Amino acid sequence: MTTVLAEDLRARLVLAADHDEAIFIDASETETVGQAALQLLIAAQREAARLGLPFVIENMRPELVARIARLGFGELLGLSTAEEIAP
Repeated sequence: MTTVLAEDLRARLVLAADHDEAIFIDASETETVGQAALQLLIAAQREAARLGLPFVIENMRPELVARIARLGFGELLGLSTAEEIAP
């Protein structure tokens, strides 16, 4: 998930929040994530919490979980351990 793709992610997250639906993100095809995408995910998670909507990132690859954890964003995204979110 590069910065270039972050705009599409932003549009999809806004649409999901506007429809008061649970936000489920399938990360099975994602190998790495850039700063812009991480910022969007954190903002979306916070907005979902504010609206009382579930926010779940599913099917994360272990290397993606490890990268997010190394960057210090695991807790912000509700990822406490790789075992909890690994497929």
